[in-house]
Amino acid sequence: MGKLAEMDETNFERVFELNAKGSCLCMKEAAKRLNDNARSITISSCLVARPQTGFGFYIASQAAVAAMTKALAMELGDRNFRSRAGG
Repeated sequence: MGKLAEMDETNFERVFELNAKGSCLCMKEAAKRLNDNARSITISSCLVARPQTGFGFYIASQAAVAAMTKALAMELGDRNFRSRAGG
């Protein structure tokens, strides 16, 4: 993955494109398709809660996924939609 202090910008963009942007686009589509009272689980990483050295920008991308999952649940709360991130 890579340490933040030694970050390669191309690799950083690739990791965020796959993890954060990919998850965001999936959540956007799910919000359109899921019924009221639906439940959603987003896969994140246990490294968000228990970081390890050498995974800085991977952890950051997974933290973004967890934050977007919470935001989606709040935005769709009027539909009794629930969403959790796990990993």
